[in-house]
Amino acid sequence: MTLRVILPERSKDMLSNGLRGLTRRLSELGLADATGYGIGGEFGYGADFENAIFMLHRFCWCERDDCRWCAGCDCKPNEPIQYFVDGEHVTADQQWAWSQNFLEKSHQVWIHRVAERNRRWRTVFPAVTHHCNPSGLMLDLPERETNATRNGAAPNFWHKPTGFKVWWYKWIGRDMEVWNPTSVKPRQVLSDCRASLTHKAPQDAPVQVP
Repeated sequence: MTLRVILPERSKDMLSNGLRGLTRRLSELGLADATGYGIGGEFGYGADFENAIFMLHRFCWCERDDCRWCAGCDCKPNEPIQYFVDGEHVTADQQWAWSQNFLEKSHQVWIHRVAERNRRWRTVFPAVTHHCNPSGLMLDLPERETNATRNGAAPNFWHKPTGFKVWWYKWIGRDMEVWNPTSVKPRQVLSDCRASLTHKAPQDAPVQVP
């Protein structure tokens, strides 16, 4: 019997290809274990490596409380989370109880009431300013009405001189999010990272990024 496995096409954008190429270069120089196949393909999962110029980290699901890629850091929001129902300030428990009472148990009715529930309740997540070390790793978050869990964790790629950051889900190119505060060209970032490997930059202390 012949088993045929059909995998989805990998992302082909410049940034995804560049990150896979950077992973491959790390492997060729013996600087990191870049083993990884499956849907992400060879060199498609990144590697764990850090020097003075950049950090690369695989997607993590260890679920440890002290893992910044799973649980974030210990920096607290600048203000408490705020909960509202019909414009009135309530507690988290009161908002949840209202939601449970509003949504009927019948699935058919429930499906139609979710949109109405979402229109009437609101949760405001406060800004978060990070004071943890190394400075610049974690992304400061503005006040928002959606809890940006991906950006609340450490990035999978960090270019330290510019603060350019990338998050992905499981493998490079999947659900990627990019933070580019200086509008630097990704090609320039990747070139800088490769040059730091060519010159065999030592594992220096992280550069302080404002």
